[in-house]
Amino acid sequence: MVNVLGAGRAAAASFLLLGLAGPAAAALRVVATTGDGVTQAEVLRLAGGAESGSEHPIAGAIVAAASASGPLGEVDGFANVPGEGVFARVDGERVGVVRPDAAAPLSGVLAGAVDAAEASGEQFWHLPIPEDVRENLKSEVADLLSSGKTRYGGALTAAAFLREFVVDGLRWAHLDIAGPAFNEAAPHGYTPKGGTGVAVRTLVQIVRDLADSNSL
Repeated sequence: MVNVLGAGRAAAASFLLLGLAGPAAAALRVVATTGDGVTQAEVLRLAGGAESGSEHPIAGAIVAAASASGPLGEVDGFANVPGEGVFARVDGERVGVVRPDAAAPLSGVLAGAVDAAEASGEQFWHLPIPEDVRENLKSEVADLLSSGKTRYGGALTAAAFLREFVVDGLRWAHLDIAGPAFNEAAPHGYTPKGGTGVAVRTLVQIVRDLADSNSL
C-alpha cells in the first residue's frame, strides 16, 4: 500500500500494487480516496507527477499507470526523503507519496504552519520524526549530540533534537530553513540572490492567523 497526499485540496488516496515484476508489469489500482471532489484518476495523476523524479520500481509503476491516462502535468520541486517518501509540486499543488503511517491528516500547529506557508506563497512540507533518528543523537560523553552523526536527514535530526526540550502540552513546529536561507543562483519569483529571508512570510502569516482566531 502507498498513500498520496495532495495538500492543496486535502486529497488522499491509497494504492494497491500487485505483481511487481518490474515497473511496466506492475498492476496498480486506487482502492480508497478522500478529499473534496477529488477523483481517483486525479490522485493517480498527482502521484505519478510526484513520483516521476524517482527511480524506485514502485515509482515506475505509479508513473506508468498515471501516464496511461494522460499527461502528468508540470512537475517541480522534487524531493526524496529516504524512508519517508517523495514530495513535489504538480501543477502548483504540493503532493507527497508517503508511507501509510505518515499519511495521517495534519492538525493543530502543524496544520497551521503548513496552511500559513501556502497562504504566504512559501513551500513547506510536513515531515515526521522517525524514532530511529533519535539514535543519531546518542553520545558517549554528552546527554545529546546537537549535530547528529550524519549529514543526511538533517531536518529530521534537528527536529528530533529540539523535541527533547519541548515540555508536554507546548505547541511547536520546527521550520528547517538552512538549505533555502541563501540563494547562490539567479533571482526567481520573490526570491533574491543572496539571503532569502525564507520563512519570514510564513511566520508573519502564522501570527496573523493566530490574531484572527484570538489564539495569541
